[in-house]
Amino acid sequence: MTATGWRVPPAEEADRAAASWRVRSAAARDLRRTRGDRPASGDRALTVYAGVLALLIAGAPLVRAVVLALSDPAVAPLLVSTEARSAVGLVLGLAAGGLLLLGGMRGPALRSAFASATLASSDVPRRRSLHGPWVTWLVVLACTLALLAAVSAGGLWAFGAVTATSWTTIVLAAALYGIVAAGCWLLGQRMPPTATAAVGSGVLALAVLGWILRPLGAALPWGWAAVTWPTTASAVTSTGTAPTSGLDVALAALGLAAVAVLLVAPRLLDGLRGEALVEQASRQDIARTLAVTGDVAAAGARYRALPSVARRARAILSDRLPLAYLGRDLVGALRTPFRLAAGMAASTTAVVLLSLASSLGPAVAWTVAGPAGVLAFAGMGAVSDGFRSVAVAIGAPALFRQQTATALALHAILPAVFGAVAVALGVAATLALGAVGVLPAGPAPDGTTLALSAGVALTAIALRIVDALRGTLPLSLLAPIPTPAGDVSILAQLAWQADALLSAFALAASATALTLAGPLGLLVLPAGIGVGLVRARSRALALRP
Repeated sequence: MTATGWRVPPAEEADRAAASWRVRSAAARDLRRTRGDRPASGDRALTVYAGVLALLIAGAPLVRAVVLALSDPAVAPLLVSTEARSAVGLVLGLAAGGLLLLGGMRGPALRSAFASATLASSDVPRRRSLHGPWVTWLVVLACTLALLAAVSAGGLWAFGAVTATSWTTIVLAAALYGIVAAGCWLLGQRMPPTATAAVGSGVLALAVLGWILRPLGAALPWGWAAVTWPTTASAVTSTGTAPTSGLDVALAALGLAAVAVLLVAPRLLDGLRGEALVEQASRQDIARTLAVTGDVAAAGARYRALPSVARRARAILSDRLPLAYLGRDLVGALRTPFRLAAGMAASTTAVVLLSLASSLGPAVAWTVAGPAGVLAFAGMGAVSDGFRSVAVAIGAPALFRQQTATALALHAILPAVFGAVAVALGVAATLALGAVGVLPAGPAPDGTTLALSAGVALTAIALRIVDALRGTLPLSLLAPIPTPAGDVSILAQLAWQADALLSAFALAASATALTLAGPLGLLVLPAGIGVGLVRARSRALALRP
């Protein structure tokens, strides 16, 4: 009602409300800028300039090298096989499930802790206050998938397996699927934690099932994107063009799914809970601060799963020291069941990839074995908390009068058992997938393949010990390293932070490639383990007060 008693028309009320939201949002941005929480426009422009310059200097040569590697006659025929298309669908499906689970920890519609607390307690609709970060991550995800597809298909284009039209279709499908994947990420942020975990796990299982049952996989959203990937039978027809049967339907389905995401996103944004936004934003700010100060391990620990079950279960199951440590570590791992299951899945997948790499040529095998080493290292983290507890206790009074080396050896019992189970499951999965035709049929893994898988598992344990004893960032790495391209000291810091991960990739890749050339290649893994343990000893001594 106005002062004269007449009611304001609804359209004018909406305009006034929108204007009020804009005024209050502008006031909140000004307050953030005065507090130093919001970067100035000049800082953002400098960040964009540095990113573009880095892409031109380092990105362009890297992209060229990848395209040339994929167009190699020994590699390109493998990429246009039916198994490669199924693998593309599997990766896209796992990405959708992973983004669903990630949304429960850190969603795309998220601002800083101060902005989230301010906006969550106001009446400004979430679709307006969180529109900016949501659109930003939507564009980033779509462009990232389009770029990866452009580079991958570019290698096939250079090889002659696809035409310009097919390349454009692949890139377009990847961009549309990026929008769909962003919708999965937002949905994971919107749902309650239990529902997010259940739906995300279901999508992951469905992705694996669609990989095994190809007709089912072709009917799923990631199958619509994967159908654009060329195969030997459909890469190029006799007329020199790619066939369009099924591609138009897949692109139309992907387009409709992307439009549905854009239409439903405002409602999902409005449904985000204020307390969840503040919790995620606070965790993000703390992790970002720790990462900037060089403590990436502590930043990652902010997102580590908290114990949810078996909180009252007895941890000491025996009076014998090895069994006591095994029982304690096992109960601790069982208290985060999803993390333990994910670790076992990653380790089992690593064994499958190593078995697959053993059937390829040395020039290609390392590209499969390297990621397998990374997966083995990541999966072993679910049972490696004992190593971190030893690292924290260095310098304190010894528990049970044990030295650091003894405690690390006792905590390595569970990872060793975990690795043995993963090798057994991986061999069984390899045989099963070969029987149903998902993987190339071949003989059962021989002794060399089993030794390679066991060696990679032991290498992952050694690297986990090295990683747990990392300590703080050395001050020498903070010194500037001037080059014609600028200060590259950040590269040394990143290499120090990811040395265990890079070592896992390098050791698994080199050992597999050399083993295919001769059995003496297996000696790379014991040598790597020895160097890792020596490195762990020096780091343990450096942690002593």
